[in-house]
Amino acid sequence: MDKTFIIFSQPFDMNSGGALALHKLCHLIKQLGRTCYIFPYFPGAPLDNCTIDLFLKNIKLTEENLMHYKVHSEFNTPVLEPKSYKAIENNKDIIVIYPEIIEGNPLNAANVVRWLLHNPGFHTGKVYYETNEIYFKFGHETQGVNIPNSVMSNNILSVTHFASDLYNEDNVAYQRAGTAFCVRKGKDKQLCHDLSESICIDGLTHQEIAQIFKRVKQFISYDTRTYYSLLAAACGCESIVIPDPGVSEEQCFPDIRTRYGVAYGFENIEKSKLTRHLVKDYLVSRDMASKDNVSNCLEEIELFFNR
Repeated sequence: MDKTFIIFSQPFDMNSGGALALHKLCHLIKQLGRTCYIFPYFPGAPLDNCTIDLFLKNIKLTEENLMHYKVHSEFNTPVLEPKSYKAIENNKDIIVIYPEIIEGNPLNAANVVRWLLHNPGFHTGKVYYETNEIYFKFGHETQGVNIPNSVMSNNILSVTHFASDLYNEDNVAYQRAGTAFCVRKGKDKQLCHDLSESICIDGLTHQEIAQIFKRVKQFISYDTRTYYSLLAAACGCESIVIPDPGVSEEQCFPDIRTRYGVAYGFENIEKSKLTRHLVKDYLVSRDMASKDNVSNCLEEIELFFNR
């Protein structure tokens, strides 16, 4: 009998890469004919490694709170109902998928998958995972983990969503001017470009960001891992990533396709223009490959937990 998948996720937020990936993963698992639900988690709720009863009490998942839990209108992402929460505990027919930022096993699941959307410990400075889990990287550049009696998969669970209706070269400015930038996960870096009249896109909607990318000359990202660098290039913008100290371009972007149209440092702007025409097709192909990536990983997951 096929197992039920439950994805532990914050509310859907188009501007949060992690939330977008988790909700789309649920959507793709459903498309593959599997049973899958979102377990609604609100960021900031305590995640102490305690009993499931205490955990559920702490996160206060009342019907009123759940009314404010957002999902994507075009994704098939059923939210697990409160009456089913307790059934998760130690249930061998259920597989829970946690993002890497979640410590321990708050739902006391019998089968745990950990999806490394970013390097483990990046956000919290600590890593606490349990044994007998299986881990998947979001991309080749993501760091893995080595936990006794757990498995670090060689399969890459890359799930993306390219809004090609927004990010394109339709109606771009005849003459581009100015810069835009984002800080995001590069908050520890010193801002090194001219900030006068430079537009920070952090916190803006995708509609707003796409319009900015279509009129500015340069987009500068202090976050080496943001998808916005490729989206800026898809809009014909010079896209520059501020390098991490001591990290080469090849180390930062092991997959050469993720460098298309993106300059690793201002000195590589001209080189990045040589591949900018490849960005759109790459993003489309990456989107289409997401379903196959999920299918391959589901097969490995089920083999792992049916040992």
